[in-house]
Amino acid sequence: MKLLIADDQTSLHTFLNKMMDWTSLGIKEIQHAYDGRETLQLIKEFSPDIVILDIQMPLMSGIETLQELEGSYNKPKTIIVSAHDEFTYACEALRLEVYQYLLKPVDVVLLTKTIQELVAGIQEEQRTRFAHLFTQLVHARTLDADSLAAAERAFQLMELKQYAMLHIVGGSLREQTIKQCLCEADSALIPIMTQKTHDTYSCFLGISSAMQESRLIELCQEMSHVLGGDPSEPSLIIGVSSIHSGCDA
Repeated sequence: MKLLIADDQTSLHTFLNKMMDWTSLGIKEIQHAYDGRETLQLIKEFSPDIVILDIQMPLMSGIETLQELEGSYNKPKTIIVSAHDEFTYACEALRLEVYQYLLKPVDVVLLTKTIQELVAGIQEEQRTRFAHLFTQLVHARTLDADSLAAAERAFQLMELKQYAMLHIVGGSLREQTIKQCLCEADSALIPIMTQKTHDTYSCFLGISSAMQESRLIELCQEMSHVLGGDPSEPSLIIGVSSIHSGCDA
């Protein structure tokens, strides 16, 4: 995830860099801005996922910056930090879909909790977006350049290290049952499924930590036995691809 910290007070930047464990929160890249115009420019160029934004800044206020971004695609999630506990600011922030309004001095515990919530929410949004693109790919067999870029970005934000493709013939088993079984088999597995026919599914299996192919095959065999009933006449058959690293969709 990418974070932009925008505040004209260098002390806030120093304080957050010292007190916040950004890496453990899933923040990989950080940029800093010190006035409203620089903030707007960096939002366009850096494309942060999260912005920590002061209200009162030179050249353009935080509120004016957000107003400039209204209606834009992929607008970042915003946390406002302000020394001003004013109702009008809070109302305008709410209208502009600000996620959290924090007063200075910044409460590190509350900010940490807010970042955790935002990261989890962004990852869930990206899973939903990726699922839509995967369904489109399975049925249309192609994606345009913008969709491919969106899929790659979603892959990165979901923090996947590897992936494999599964072809599942599931008989009367429901999609949710298969997904739940995969998730319970190993917490590193993130299944994204789409139904091809009444009894077959394609599954993009995201893997959040390194896994050997032998381990994945073992997990799929175990799942087939658990959900498939009689091993001599299984009702669940799973075809497994090789494991791929990164996103080479």
